[in-house]
Parts: sequence; C-alpha cells; structure tokens
Amino acid sequence: MNKGKLITLALIVAAFLAAIFVFTTLSMMEPAVSFVVVAGVFFLVWAFRSPKTALLAAVFLIPFERLTAPFPPTPGHPTLLGTLTFAKLMLAAILVVWLFKLLVTKDTRPQKMLLTTALPLLVMLFAYVGFLSLFMAGNLGMFIQYESRVINGIVFFFLVINIVDDRPTLYNLIRVCALSYVFIGLIGVFEAVTQRHLLTVLGIPLPENVFGGTTGFRILGPSGDPDFFACSIIFGLLMTIAAWQLVRGFCLKTAVLVVLGIHAFVILATGSRGAALALVVALPAFWFFIETRHKILYGTLAVFLTLSGITIYTFAFSKLAVARYIGATGSSSVDMRLGGMKMCLDMTLDSPLLGVGSGNFLAVYHQYIEPTVTRSPMWAQCTYTLLPAQNGIPALLLYLAILSVSAWLFYRAMRESRDPTMRFVALSMFCLLIAFSVFSGTLDTMTNEINWMQLALSITMWDLVRQEAGSPPDPAPASA
Repeated sequence: MNKGKLITLALIVAAFLAAIFVFTTLSMMEPAVSFVVVAGVFFLVWAFRSPKTALLAAVFLIPFERLTAPFPPTPGHPTLLGTLTFAKLMLAAILVVWLFKLLVTKDTRPQKMLLTTALPLLVMLFAYVGFLSLFMAGNLGMFIQYESRVINGIVFFFLVINIVDDRPTLYNLIRVCALSYVFIGLIGVFEAVTQRHLLTVLGIPLPENVFGGTTGFRILGPSGDPDFFACSIIFGLLMTIAAWQLVRGFCLKTAVLVVLGIHAFVILATGSRGAALALVVALPAFWFFIETRHKILYGTLAVFLTLSGITIYTFAFSKLAVARYIGATGSSSVDMRLGGMKMCLDMTLDSPLLGVGSGNFLAVYHQYIEPTVTRSPMWAQCTYTLLPAQNGIPALLLYLAILSVSAWLFYRAMRESRDPTMRFVALSMFCLLIAFSVFSGTLDTMTNEINWMQLALSITMWDLVRQEAGSPPDPAPASA
C-alpha cells in the first residue's frame, strides 16, 4: 500500500472515531449541532479526497437555501447562525481542505489565476473596500452579518476559479446546476398550483417583510421571497439552456425543453417585474448571437409559447402576476423602490468614500426615511444604489469594473473558442450575466452565491479557451 492510500485510510479512521466521540458528546445537547459536526467531519474527508465532486455537491444544494438551514432563525430575531445553510458549511469545509492542500503541494494555479486577468484582483479590492466601511458602521452586528455573506460569495468565487480547472468539471458543474433546478422549479410549480408556500407547509419561518398581498398569490420558493426566488430561477433557466449542448439523445433534449417551460412558468408565477425585465434584455441577446439556421422560427415559437403560458397561468391560477406586469396593482411597489433609491443617494452624499457601513442601511433607515417607504425598515432593492450607500462610491466603481471584465471574458470566450460546445455555453453565461446585471437594478445581489459563481465562470472559461491553442477542438455536439 502506497503512502497516499495509508494517509487516506488514517484520515477515514480518525474521522470515524472523531464522529463517534462528537456524536456521543453532543447528542444530549442539540441534535442539529451534533448532526452538522458529524456530517462535517465526513465531508472534510470527502473534500480532501475529491475537492471537485465535493464542490459539485455544495453547488447542488445552494438553491435550496432555507430548506437546508440547520439553525433556522426565529421570527423577529434574525441571527448570523440563521443565515447558515449546508451549502455554506460545505464551502467552508472545502476552503479549509483546499488551503491545507495548497500549503502542502505548493500548487501554482492560484498565482496563475491571479495573473490571468484583472478580475481576481478587482474582487480582492472590492472585498477590501467592504471591510474599510467598518469604520463607518454604527451597528457592528449588522456589519458582521451582511459582510460575512458577501465574503462567503467571494470565497466561493475563488474556490471556483481554482478548483474548476478543466472542461469535464466545468460541464459537470453546469449539469449539476441544471439538475438541481429541476427540483427548485418543481417547488415553484407546487406553490403555484396549491397556492401554499412550501416553507410555511414545512413550518420554516418566512423572512420578515415578505409580500403578503390580498389580491393574489405570489410564490416564494426556498428563499422565502418572490424576487430572490425569481433571481434564482433565472440562473437555473440559463444554466439549463447551457446544458442543452451537454446532453445527448431525444429523451434528454425533450426533458431540457420541459424544464425550460417549468422555469418560465415559475418566473411568471413570482410576479417579479425585475425578472421579466432581465429576460426581456437577456434572451434577445441570446437569440442574436446564437449560431443556428432557424433563428426566425425559434424566436417566433418562443414568443408564442410565452404569450400562451401567460394567458393560461392568468386564467388558471392567479391574475396577480400579469396585473403587476401591466401596472394594474398600482405604483406603490415602484414608489417604494424609488424611495429606497433616494435614501441610498442621500446616504452616499453624506459619506461618499466609505458609506454607512456594510449591512447598516437598516441601522440608519429612519434618519433618511422617505414618505413613499414603509415605517417598518425594509431592505433597499437596487444593488447600484445600495453599494455606494453602504460601502462608498469606490465600491460601486469596482463592482462595475468586475461586471465589465467578466462580460468581456465571456464575450471573448464565445467568439474565439474553436469548440462549438464551449461557444454555446459561453453565450449562455454571457446572457446570464446580462440578466443578473439588469436584475441587480431591482434587487441586492451582493450576498447571492450564484452571482459570484457566474462571475468566476467567466475567468474559468476564458482560461480554458486560451488553452485551446495547443490542443485540437472537441468534437462538435449534435446540432441544436
């Protein structure tokens, strides 16, 4: 038996003994804690043996959000532990293992990825500026809770660009995302058909200030918020489109089309105008750049199916979604968002360099309150105004630079790759970035892991395209 196998066997035995000890010690105290610790020990061993598959497992769980929270928050008493999910804990374990292996093996990929493009350095500067806003934060607890979620996304960014280092892993990541969102889409269908929220059915508390209108029903999904759920489904929809080129056979192709229809249905059921606007911008861009002989036919068919779906959903399930799109529900939501943006602007003018501190928008809410917003503090709904308000104008400029560099990398990958599969996937990710950039105008996406993952995929894909110069292109997939 070689040295590597001996080390692995020793780790497994040590993990097993440690798990027994921890379970025995904690089982009488808190079952959730004992389960998390025991599962964490075994996951560390798994991550040590195969960090790529461990990362794929974490990615699979990310969209399940509150459904996988081991310590759900008590209504009215949000805590840092309440924001934890199994995906976040798994990413933390992968980070520990990756750093350990980096120190032992002296891997040069991190240095290489730092110098491939300016994107990693921009992300590091963005994180640094966020930390600097601590000096302006009046509420330390809010700062820690918000900034820890942002840093979680940034850590995920660096894990992806260092672990996803070949095409099979990249394509498996896309397949895993597409598969995960099959279940997330079905959750949306369940809520739309039954007119019941799954979190409520399972006894999981909803976040505060969630939509509760009496004129209709909006689905919430695992996030507990219709707009965040719509943002998540947009990610799943574009990942599923990317997976179209990664599956073979009539049955799988048909399944992909069915899942795309489910996602479109779910986005409609959320009644999110931000999601609708994001797709109105992103999907025409996809249609414009896609390489196919039947653009007019596919475009016409997509428009027909969309209008048919809207009609069926409106008469069969709920009129609220369409009413929101055409403005029949009034302008209170728009006025509230504009009021929040005006508050952010005032905060930025008072502290243009460092803002009021990460997470401290709510802490100073009543100092800047506008007549059109609620007296009960609600979160600002625009990334591009919230960023300078909380972290200063430099943070906004850095984030815009991050988006620009990421878009440029996706564009170059889809134009310069010799592999048709890579070009199609890069186009899908390019349109996903467009959708998220538009949606960020109506939602705060800084704490969203999938936002940081799509940014990471831009540098990963560009690095893989650069490697094509010394290798033959992959065989062309079956025609779409």
